[in-house]
Amino acid sequence: MNDHTFDLVIGVLALVSAITSILSYYHSRLPSQRMEKFDKIFGHSKKLFSRAREDGLITASLQWTISATITRLEASSLAARARVYTSSQGFGAYVMRRELLNEINILIEEAEALRLSITISAQRQLQLKGYWREEADA
Repeated sequence: MNDHTFDLVIGVLALVSAITSILSYYHSRLPSQRMEKFDKIFGHSKKLFSRAREDGLITASLQWTISATITRLEASSLAARARVYTSSQGFGAYVMRRELLNEINILIEEAEALRLSITISAQRQLQLKGYWREEADA
């Protein structure tokens, strides 16, 4: 194999790699993909809340707040999901998708904050009951 053929092969491989990376990046930014990420985080948050509530690790006042947040996020996600399914092509759709992505990203951030709140509350209750010790105490 001469140098020219080797350079050509390397160039083609680099081009294919670059195109694959770009397509992968844009695919991960599609509204449908972002909704899947939200669904995963939100589903985990609801399971975590249910288990913590069953184990008595969430105070009554926090249960009400978390339940209200879950209800609000479910309603917001349904509206966003409907927009994901109806998005179409063209520049108007691009602008709509940008707004939709921002909306979904906010939902993801709120779901992550909800999960963190549940985890911290459960940890505090375990500490109060004496079942949880910080690393420094161990």
